[in-house]
Amino acid sequence: NYLPAIPSWQILISTLIFIFPGMIIGNAIFAYDQQKLFIKVLAIGTITNIILDLILIPIWGGPGSAIATLIVQFFINLFLWNHLKKVNPLIKFPNLIKIFSAALGLIMALFVFKYFNVNFIVNGILVSLVYLALLFLLKEPILKLVKK
Repeated sequence: NYLPAIPSWQILISTLIFIFPGMIIGNAIFAYDQQKLFIKVLAIGTITNIILDLILIPIWGGPGSAIATLIVQFFINLFLWNHLKKVNPLIKFPNLIKIFSAALGLIMALFVFKYFNVNFIVNGILVSLVYLALLFLLKEPILKLVKK
């Protein structure tokens, strides 16, 4: 029954690449008392998502909506990140590429475990371990903060 939803799910799972850094960026925006801008950007993003849905759903169906969501998340994060750098030019995430690489590895692991029909709960645990292992292998300094 759920087979038609698989392509949409496969596209939406890639939003993890934007969700994790987006949480950090969103919290930083709040820390710098920029909530009004944050809400405006999310409102514009929501409207843009609806417009893209109206364009893409008739063409590609559910996957079109997932693509719209992915596009909007990318541009919201990009805009907020650029704004955050203006608010505090000292903010730098030199290791962000490592976090993105680990998130990409996480997504690939999800597909591999799904291919082998790994149980949902076991899949979640294994994917979490893969993500942490990749951060460790990439020598991501954020793990030092977790150890404290």
